[in-house]
Amino acid sequence: MSSKLSYKELTLEILKQSDRPLSVNEIWQKALEQGLDKKLSSIGQTPIATLGARIYVDIKELQHNSLFIKASQKPTTFWLKEREN
Repeated sequence: MSSKLSYKELTLEILKQSDRPLSVNEIWQKALEQGLDKKLSSIGQTPIATLGARIYVDIKELQHNSLFIKASQKPTTFWLKEREN
């Protein structure tokens, strides 16, 4: 992995370490705890919103080829497609 991370790479890293689906807020909190936010290639004023948008866009645009799935609706959580079952 390169020294700078994209939001997608950050999400992938956090979910690989998790034993359950996580919300966008949980993904971001774990990223902060691990200092991964400092490795992002860019960070704006609303990183949680950006993170959520990147996950949703990835799922919508790549559909079956996305690495992520929406695991639950309320609360909305995301998981790795490879660990779906």
